[in-house]
Amino acid sequence: MEDASLAKIALAKSLRAIMRKKTFSKITVGEICSKAHMTRRNFYNHFLDKYDLLNWTYDYFFCQQVKGHEDWHAQDYLPLICQDLYRDMKFYRNAFSSRQEDQNSFREFCIEKLKPLFMRDMADIFQDAGEADFYVSRICNAFFDYYIMWFDDEDPMDSVEYINHIRESIIRVSKRITEMFEREPSEPERWKAGALPDKKP
Repeated sequence: MEDASLAKIALAKSLRAIMRKKTFSKITVGEICSKAHMTRRNFYNHFLDKYDLLNWTYDYFFCQQVKGHEDWHAQDYLPLICQDLYRDMKFYRNAFSSRQEDQNSFREFCIEKLKPLFMRDMADIFQDAGEADFYVSRICNAFFDYYIMWFDDEDPMDSVEYINHIRESIIRVSKRITEMFEREPSEPERWKAGALPDKKP
């Protein structure tokens, strides 16, 4: 393994260890370097900042370890995600609660990793790529918020119980929304073109 990769892994392990005890916002680059026995100069040779390191840590320790399957759908990966989150919940609780809004946002990074999984399953049902991205982005954001809600519970379910809870909740909500919009409108005339004047406010 290249020295650069070894240095990155050492810094990532340092961050994970610290984040099991401390919130991300209170962690400094100097603290990460000290635990990894590296200099700040060494850190900045590999990462832009601590947000960049956090993203790389998740990508290396989880995303790169998950084997892709051509015949899998998005939901097939969700148990693996939940299992990994549950195994290191102290780390992920602090990672997911980091509210940074910059270009290195951990939330946005995770969502960009999720989007291709859902896009492959759903892209063909939308009119164009923009509409597909609109809906898939919101689905992925919903899953991220599901995980935050899980971490916020004082007595969280185990990973198998929680992924089944998510699945059952999505099925219930999807069925109700389908029932709502398949039902004949109370005033069907209002749904016809030209029924309401298009007046600008």
